Amino acid sequence: MRILPALALVLAACDAPDRRESPSAGGATVAATQSRDQLLLRVPRRVASARVYAYPRLDTIVWTSPAATPAVARALGFDKDAGVFAFVDTKGVARFLDLRSGAAPAGIGALKGIASHDAMNVYGIATDGSIIRATFGAQRSSAWKYKPPARANAVFPQPDGSILVVGDREKSLGVWRLFPPNGEVVDSATLPASRQMVPIQVGDRLYLPVDSGLVGLRGRDLQLVEPIELDDPVVALAPTPSGDRVFVASDSSTELLVVDRYRDRVSSEITLPGQPSTLRMDPLGRYLIVRPASGDSIWVVAVGTGRLIGTARTEWRADLPTVTPDGGIALLAGREVIIVDGETLERRTSVRTGGDDYWYFFEWTGFRPRAAGLDEPVTFEGIMVVDSTPLMDTTWADSLMRMPPVTPLLPPTDDTGGSERRPPALSGFTVSFAALLDRARAQEMSTSIRVEGRSAHIVPAVRQGVTVFRVVLGPYSSRAEAEAAGRASGRPYWVYEGPP
Repeated sequence: MRILPALALVLAACDAPDRRESPSAGGATVAATQSRDQLLLRVPRRVASARVYAYPRLDTIVWTSPAATPAVARALGFDKDAGVFAFVDTKGVARFLDLRSGAAPAGIGALKGIASHDAMNVYGIATDGSIIRATFGAQRSSAWKYKPPARANAVFPQPDGSILVVGDREKSLGVWRLFPPNGEVVDSATLPASRQMVPIQVGDRLYLPVDSGLVGLRGRDLQLVEPIELDDPVVALAPTPSGDRVFVASDSSTELLVVDRYRDRVSSEITLPGQPSTLRMDPLGRYLIVRPASGDSIWVVAVGTGRLIGTARTEWRADLPTVTPDGGIALLAGREVIIVDGETLERRTSVRTGGDDYWYFFEWTGFRPRAAGLDEPVTFEGIMVVDSTPLMDTTWADSLMRMPPVTPLLPPTDDTGGSERRPPALSGFTVSFAALLDRARAQEMSTSIRVEGRSAHIVPAVRQGVTVFRVVLGPYSSRAEAEAAGRASGRPYWVYEGPP
């Protein structure tokens, strides 16, 4: 992978203070993300090299994949730690694109209902109704498989590393919760059968649309919540990123309903020019894009105020129209992508052949120039090296650890006052997954890692005045046990000798 020489200047320009708070954002601003680079991944709709642009400079390519990338049908997500983009290709195969190496290894196909929460683990349903998990970096032959008590029709990966599996029973739907790779069901629930659709994940809940409204199930404990009564059958749901409200479109009304998630009732209505069919939420919660039941236009709604901003002409695809990081709306007109202002819907700019590609906006710092010292393994004075694996995995270092080099540890001097240095006694082997500067991110990662009923934990450490939060498992009595735990986690890891 080759980075352009002027990349640092380009990325700095992308963080210029030329950004204003949208009056409809309800407190969410783009300025909050200025510490990260705003990027646009464009993958050709035919097999060719993918490209990353430094948004909003849509003529500035900062990265090109060295090999052809399969055409994207649907994005599953991006993992900022590993720099991995997960997607479903146009043949229905779940795949990963590594933005560090450019590799797009063969994925797992013949699956339906493909979903991912972290872009590192992708779940889908096989033809026999079992659940298959593909993990980035793992061999295809080692894919995890689980056969639920009834044939699965949906799987919902959760932030804590668990999954909710929904299966068809004779007169109801079963919901089972488990923590892969452990196949033991830790909780279960039953929902009424529905001829309309399978449940839909909305924040931390599953909602099942029924004739009389919505039946909800809390994801954390699988407890039913108060049903939400509606006059018309539901055709689409869209939660705000914070999960406080849910926008609901029905099949026979021009009213867009706003459900208060905490009170489980309709709190307001938004009158639309016609019948809605599909809803698409802005990842930052500023705008809601509504697709009409007919025609080639969209309606744009300000989420914070519930105001209908206006109508814009566009074609509809899995990626476009979408909301850009700076509050624009990217519209599709044949081969051209037109970006308009989200508040006024006035034209800002256009990309003549942008429609030839799949568009995916994301944030990452992984394309910034690397410090030379990051690729140097850490050494410890007085400790005999028995393994070449560095204490810090340098494949993670550029986007995670933004910190000074680790100060070498010195063994204590002899208690009798002599100058002889004795290596400290090491005990066991520890599996380490990452070293993060943000405790909240470390906590989120640790809760998602669970091996044989054992959860990862956080170990704070101070390096030259900088506090680092390490996500670890262990210690284990042998290196073989630690390696086995690392592989079972399904995440990148390294093992070192000694306590956490």
